[in-house]
Amino acid sequence: MIAAYLDAAIAQARERAKVLKGKMPNPLPTPELGGLQRACEESLDQTIQVLDYLNSDPQIRSPQAIRERLRIFRRALDDLSQLEATGIAALHRQNADDVLLSKLVFQVHQEIRYPLSPPAVSATSQSYFMIYPRLGLLAVPLAESDSLLHLPDLYHELAHPLLAVSDNPKVEALQHIFDAFLSSVSEHYERERLENARITGPRDYFRQALDLFELQWIKYWSAEIFCDLFALYTLGLAYAWAHFHLAAAREVDPYGVRVERIISHPPDQARMEAILHGLSLIHLEQEAGPVRDRWSALLTSTGSKQDSNYRKACPRFLIEQAAEHALKGTRAIGCRIADGSASGKVHALLNGAWREFWKNPTAYPAWEKKAVQQLRADYNG
Repeated sequence: MIAAYLDAAIAQARERAKVLKGKMPNPLPTPELGGLQRACEESLDQTIQVLDYLNSDPQIRSPQAIRERLRIFRRALDDLSQLEATGIAALHRQNADDVLLSKLVFQVHQEIRYPLSPPAVSATSQSYFMIYPRLGLLAVPLAESDSLLHLPDLYHELAHPLLAVSDNPKVEALQHIFDAFLSSVSEHYERERLENARITGPRDYFRQALDLFELQWIKYWSAEIFCDLFALYTLGLAYAWAHFHLAAAREVDPYGVRVERIISHPPDQARMEAILHGLSLIHLEQEAGPVRDRWSALLTSTGSKQDSNYRKACPRFLIEQAAEHALKGTRAIGCRIADGSASGKVHALLNGAWREFWKNPTAYPAWEKKAVQQLRADYNG
């Protein structure tokens, strides 16, 4: 009974994959989308191969393999659904905003000497900026093509594939340096556990907290902070302001640390500490002063307070080590460092936008509207 159902469901899924192939535009409106289309076609072909295997291989069709056949089918269907909701949707619904943002990222790739192929960009994100390295797709919220202050986060997302790709000599130097930092994290928390064994008190609680803090650094926080720093080092001051802007808009404790559950992103205070140290490393100490002052004013106005867990979870020397390792890694893969002498069209636009914002916040919306109009004229004709 289930076998007959699977025969039909697998055939239906295969037909759906073919339909999705037909949803991709031909010809493409811009060459910047070519990488995404190729990745989607390859993913669809792989899924079709899996579905054909499920409906033709005698061994997987045997009654004894029904559970495994069902498991593989579900996984293939999940892959197909995710592809439909991300890469295929981006190609099918692409418009002038997507083309503009894709061209903008291509320009960034040239300006900073980004070592990988630049992703296509689609304004399909339902939350914030995110990237799908396997597809070469960067998703942003719908209105981002008409504003400039958050666009520095494009640089952060571009950093994730640098850490995620495998067996690529163009980024191995950065990955080795990142791995060395992860080793420093583990060594630090091992020392903390040894120290904890010598004290009296609730040792199990402290060990559980230390284990959780280390896990968060290894699995999530180190990568996020490295991506912050890559963006800072390749764009400059505009990324520091973009982080300020993001943190100010969210009702999230900037010192927030939990000892009972994993948090995927480090506290905003730790990220800002890394950014401020990074600015000093690229000789922008003077520019860092206003960021530090406004950040302190923001913390005061929100009443945010550092608790005892924050510094255990985010020791200052680890944050500073992250900044130093990230700078070394960014240089090692040949990326341009925005140390004050950097130039480029997008570099000037995004840093200029933040200068205009702070120079005259009231007049900024009108300035931004004209700047975006000019940007569209330059890139879309």
